Amino acid sequence: MPLPFIPLILTPLVFAVAKKVADKAQAEADAAKAPDAAAEIPEVSPGPLTTGETETEDAPVAVPEPIILEATLPLFPLTASSITDGHDAVQAGDGDPETFWQSAESRGWLQLSLPTMQEVQRVTLSEAGGEQIQLFAVEYRLTDDGQWRTLFAGEKIGALLVEEVPPTLAQAIRLQILASDAPPAIAEFAVA
Repeated sequence: MPLPFIPLILTPLVFAVAKKVADKAQAEADAAKAPDAAAEIPEVSPGPLTTGETETEDAPVAVPEPIILEATLPLFPLTASSITDGHDAVQAGDGDPETFWQSAESRGWLQLSLPTMQEVQRVTLSEAGGEQIQLFAVEYRLTDDGQWRTLFAGEKIGALLVEEVPPTLAQAIRLQILASDAPPAIAEFAVA
């Protein structure tokens, strides 16, 4: 059954904000392409200094390797249309694949609220206990009381669904379950 999706209409203000975010991302990408200053650091000395030794101008200085972390938004409040006893909405965002949110009905929604408008580029979803969901939509809104807009939609989530999306500013992200064989169970709902 085809879903009637409302076309996404953006105001000039949203375009201006989106352009500013895109320009910032491009500037960061350009800076990352610049020659790496760490490449000019001489070889690390073969061993640690012992008691009484001091570094001289001739001895190279050990520089630790940079740690690169994947940027993921911190955990924020999750709410749901309904819950089954022992399977609250927060369990879909606790990072534990053994815990999950479960709706009391075969349809419903799970919402992630962000403290401020943030850019979202990836949505990660995971069902618990098999593939029950037959049709879903992931939606976003710019303000707490704004209109929900479709980010993407699909038929199955399964054990793991990672969806890369165009950079999108959002105040809240919502998983809208439109059809399911049984009350859906979501083990993970995260954005980055």
